[in-house]
Amino acid sequence: AQTMLASVRNAMKNGVAIGAHPSFPDRENFGRTAMDLAPETVYAQMLYQIGALEAIVRAEKGEMRHVKPHGMLYNQAAKDPALADAIARAVRDCNPRLVLVGLAGSELIRAGERLGLTTRQEVFADRGYLPD
Repeated sequence: AQTMLASVRNAMKNGVAIGAHPSFPDRENFGRTAMDLAPETVYAQMLYQIGALEAIVRAEKGEMRHVKPHGMLYNQAAKDPALADAIARAVRDCNPRLVLVGLAGSELIRAGERLGLTTRQEVFADRGYLPD
């Protein structure tokens, strides 16, 4: 919580857009471990993480702009429609004005679009992409 508060204050001081970067519950490996969690579990965890940051942003009189899943959650949601839907539903249910950021052409982007969210697609120039 203290890190989030300091980050929000820093972002606001420097004119940086604030966004949530939720992940799997994997602090030991910084969210980079693959997990097989039920979509409703992921939905609840996303609500919790996004909501916590949004409360801090609101208390600081700021505005949250986007959500971009972190690490393995991001990678798995790119291919798993049920996981992608759980994340997109959580974003919509927390704040439908938030922009959902995901891998270009991914299931996460499709889920966000199906639910009426504004999405932003990204690629990473330093990664080796497969045909899918």
